[in-house]
Amino acid sequence: MLKRIMPVLLLGVALLFSVIAVRAAVDLTYFDGVWTSNGSRLFWGTASEDDSQGFYLWRSTQDLQVVNGALNTSQATRVSAFIPGASGGCDPNGHDYEYLDTTANPAEPVYYYFLESLNCSNGGSVFYGNNGNLDGSGVVIFPGQVRLYLPLVAR
Repeated sequence: MLKRIMPVLLLGVALLFSVIAVRAAVDLTYFDGVWTSNGSRLFWGTASEDDSQGFYLWRSTQDLQVVNGALNTSQATRVSAFIPGASGGCDPNGHDYEYLDTTANPAEPVYYYFLESLNCSNGGSVFYGNNGNLDGSGVVIFPGQVRLYLPLVAR
């Protein structure tokens, strides 16, 4: 009985440690975006970048899902060149980033953006969706819709 359970137990422990390792790549505090007259403006911040040498941004017109830090990129386009970590990568400190995607077409009804962090330790990568989640949809941007903020007047 133990011989049949041991491989399953070892696989479970290996998966547990791989999930912990994936979540330790970068501590992403936020990831969001807005449409501007110049394109999609994306911004994100980190609390630490212990195992991240830098980032790529991906865009899709499909509502793709990040699942445990992985993304099927066959229906997405990488829109940025490599964006190095603010301190050269693999930094215990956090930083704020911003990127303007000028290749976004205002005629598209919706875009979904994903952030890829490249690991220092093993050359792998981790994908993040909306609000820095390792599971779920990307940042949703509706091209052609500029946010307009009006003052609140109370009488």
